[in-house]
Amino acid sequence: MANQVISNMVNVLFFAKLREDLDCSAIELKIAAPIMTRKALVACIADNVTQRHGEELGAIFLHKLSEENLVLAVNHQVCKSDITINDADEVAFYPPVTGG
Repeated sequence: MANQVISNMVNVLFFAKLREDLDCSAIELKIAAPIMTRKALVACIADNVTQRHGEELGAIFLHKLSEENLVLAVNHQVCKSDITINDADEVAFYPPVTGG
């Protein structure tokens, strides 16, 4: 059997001001293997956007998603530290929520 690369799909969602800044509410992201860190996830998203839409937009995604105050959730669970992103996971980025 020949070596095969299996592409897994991850749904990435953007909310609130971040969605407005990126002019994008969601993307489907192909991953070849689980993603283990937030930094690797952001790099993968930026690379995907660059391949599809060019370096300028990829750089904007990299810059915006690298902001430390953004909240990251995987499958509706907020992630405070290390993450693992697998096939069919749902990932969400959104600004910190404040209230009064």
